[in-house]
Amino acid sequence: MSSRSVSKEAKRPSESLPYDLEEPEDEAEITMDLMRFSERALSKYADKEPDQY
Repeated sequence: MSSRSVSKEAKRPSESLPYDLEEPEDEAEITMDLMRFSERALSKYADKEPDQY
């Protein structure tokens, strides 16, 4: 792999990264369900931590 091909890939990350809009509907739904599950699982820890802004 040449340095040119690496730099071209770095300039266009959207072509190499899958997004929900590009996924079939069932896979996008799985992604959203996993995000909800993660939020619920971590909420008990986040509630105990003070806001640091």
